[in-house]
Amino acid sequence: MKRTIYTAAAVLTALLMLSSCSLTDLFGKAGITQPPSAVTSVPSAVTTSAEAQNTIPKPSLEGVDLSGYMTLEYKDLLLTTSYQKREITDEIVNAELTQVLIYYGYYTLDTSRSVAAGDWIEIDYTGYMDGVAFDGGHSDKATLIIDDEKSGYIPGFASGLIGAEYGKETEVSITFPENYNASLAGKPAVFKMGVHGICLPNLTDEAASKLSDGKYTTADSYRAYFKDYLATMEEYMLFESVYPSIFERLEDTAVISSLHSALYDYYYNSISNYYDSMAAYYDMSREQVLSASGLTEESLKESAEGYTRSDMVLYYVANAEGIVMTDEIYNEYLQKTLDYWANNGYNYTAEQIESMYNSYYGEGYLKEAAFREKVGDAVYSYARIEYQPESAEPEDTSAAEAAG
Repeated sequence: MKRTIYTAAAVLTALLMLSSCSLTDLFGKAGITQPPSAVTSVPSAVTTSAEAQNTIPKPSLEGVDLSGYMTLEYKDLLLTTSYQKREITDEIVNAELTQVLIYYGYYTLDTSRSVAAGDWIEIDYTGYMDGVAFDGGHSDKATLIIDDEKSGYIPGFASGLIGAEYGKETEVSITFPENYNASLAGKPAVFKMGVHGICLPNLTDEAASKLSDGKYTTADSYRAYFKDYLATMEEYMLFESVYPSIFERLEDTAVISSLHSALYDYYYNSISNYYDSMAAYYDMSREQVLSASGLTEESLKESAEGYTRSDMVLYYVANAEGIVMTDEIYNEYLQKTLDYWANNGYNYTAEQIESMYNSYYGEGYLKEAAFREKVGDAVYSYARIEYQPESAEPEDTSAAEAAG
């Protein structure tokens, strides 16, 4: 029986929603950023029908000599970033370690002097509006740095405490930002505060052991570890800042003389069948589906070409570097995916993660993602990283590098 119970507006809306993510979902080029219960996928009848119609198997490019199709200088690739990697000095270690120690309560209080800019202090406070204390505006014990940009509090809250003294109540008047929650946005308030003292961080052997779950038993060994950790995080932040652009830059640099015809046929057939299935599901013509999705027959061909180019570039590098998908690569990537979700409060099992990704993106998505990351890592290891402030226009070097 035909699916004719939908209104025209509902069908159009559904098509627009589906087409906005259909190509990336279909071939697994995007990542899941929500738990399974929050993920909205295409109707099962659509995907099942599309898979059934696609009788062309995807050709493997593993080990295929692609030099007859393209040239690509992937080593010494220029990657730009607005992230400026810090050199981890003793000053930075002190500042970062102080924050950790104060957060976990490893500090003593100095009550002998008044508060100055840059101090970490412990306070209590109560906020009032029109003389009445308001919900959420009270704490018996809080720590903050006297720096409005770093404190995490409303502008003026921290700086208003400069000169405050232990044992004397201090009043600080502020105005909540316009983008604050609706009940407080743009409104003035007065905070009455008591300074408990200036926090003096204290890294003892006991604190080091507790902070590291017994791995480091002395203050010196923990401090050395912490410095190495900060340096590692700087490298990671730099990597994260340029990684999303690696494959885009590779495709810009590649000079492709002809497409791999079997791979192009696979992608075009898959995309075409996908929209044919949608048309059948919603009892519409293929032309109506494409029109409602803002697509044309030509744009389907362009999409197939784009996916073909992307795979060719990926395997050009993989084959040149001898990268082959293995269980070790997959398991490492799977563990990182599990860690990502655990850090966001979702304690999935490996089986649940595999089911979640494969049901949404298709069988084998995680393996493809793991392989792609491995190739990206190889390119990154050769790359030139150049700092470029956000306000600067990125330099177009693709033509020069391609001519190389």
